[in-house]
Amino acid sequence: MKITRKRLVLYIIVIMVLTLLVNTPIAQASFADFTDEQADKQAQEQIKEQEKQHNITEVKSSDNYLTNLQIDGYRLTPEFDKQTLEYTIDGDIKTDEININATPSNEKATINGAGIIKIDEENNEYRIDVTAENGSVRTYIIKLKEIEKTEQQKNGEAEQTEGIVEQNNSKIEDENTNQNLNNEQNASNLELYTIIAVLVIIILALLIVIMHKRRKSKH
Repeated sequence: MKITRKRLVLYIIVIMVLTLLVNTPIAQASFADFTDEQADKQAQEQIKEQEKQHNITEVKSSDNYLTNLQIDGYRLTPEFDKQTLEYTIDGDIKTDEININATPSNEKATINGAGIIKIDEENNEYRIDVTAENGSVRTYIIKLKEIEKTEQQKNGEAEQTEGIVEQNNSKIEDENTNQNLNNEQNASNLELYTIIAVLVIIILALLIVIMHKRRKSKH
């Protein structure tokens, strides 16, 4: 069979690739009866496999620590340590918001819960979630002491409390009034039922007396 130059070059390339990959399971397979097309396909698959084996998979960071945690105008206790997850603000909060500054240990980590935070009187815990590049999360907790309320807030709460008390008293009075009306109605109904019962008894007695007199008159 006459071998063309193109076919000869192709065979040389295939032999070189198979020689480099002779220790792989694919290279050890039989290729004695390969056609030109099969040989070319096998060579391409082996080249791709070799590239995959040499590719280095990038390992994502699991660093979800903070290197800094501060509250503007306040001090945290205990002092910040990346291993410590719970802190308390040293002092009463006199404003309606705080500014939480947090710096991740790894620049590819993300932080949720930092920045300007509105103070909620019903919530004394605030969390800062640090999400590492690989998705793992570490949560730092900041607890607040009793919030110092303004005079206006105290007056407002006092008025609100008085309003609730008055509302409850009014409700109790209404309930008592309704209860008295019900009692009066029940008493009136009882009196009416008693009168009706007495009348029925009197009528029955009269009927018995009349029937008794008729029997006597017949005899």
